[in-house]
Amino acid sequence: MFGLEIKPRFNVAPSTEILVVTDGAQFMHWAYSPKWAKSPFNLINARAESLGEKPSYTSAKRCLIIADGWFEWKKKDRLKYPYFFHMQNEIFLFAGIYNEYRNVPGCAIVTKKADGKPGQIHHRMPLIINKKNAAQWLKGEDISFAIPSQEIYFHRVSTLVNSPKNDTRECIEPYQEKRRHKLSHEVHY
Repeated sequence: MFGLEIKPRFNVAPSTEILVVTDGAQFMHWAYSPKWAKSPFNLINARAESLGEKPSYTSAKRCLIIADGWFEWKKKDRLKYPYFFHMQNEIFLFAGIYNEYRNVPGCAIVTKKADGKPGQIHHRMPLIINKKNAAQWLKGEDISFAIPSQEIYFHRVSTLVNSPKNDTRECIEPYQEKRRHKLSHEVHY
């Protein structure tokens, strides 16, 4: 899309470099800190509802974050189960904000209340911008043109995603429960 050669990633963790679009494509640190902060905040998400209200975001500029999926964890009892969210074979754009903190550009993904299918797993989700409305987002216009949640699919994945050291295709493949078979051993005397 931008003439960049990038290596496929399957488990991108906060505080790493991610592909971002501002007036062009560039890699940016996935951790946002307000310019006035004495020490890094390292915010990875920013609620769409509070962008215009919180002092942390007053100097933020808008960006788009290129992705083809994301992970959320569903709590059940005392355990958390990871799920991979995606659209059918499509790269999409998260709404994002960015600024420079101590001369290092950093960004955060803008989130909204999850509805539809994504809401079954987690109460928040990234704000996904329709490609035809990308320029409006970057100019600061209204955020009501997000992708409908019925276009989003998900499936449970392995707990491999719990460690950023694991960055293979296995991280996004559907979870297959391993069945343990009891082995019977005959003992002869």
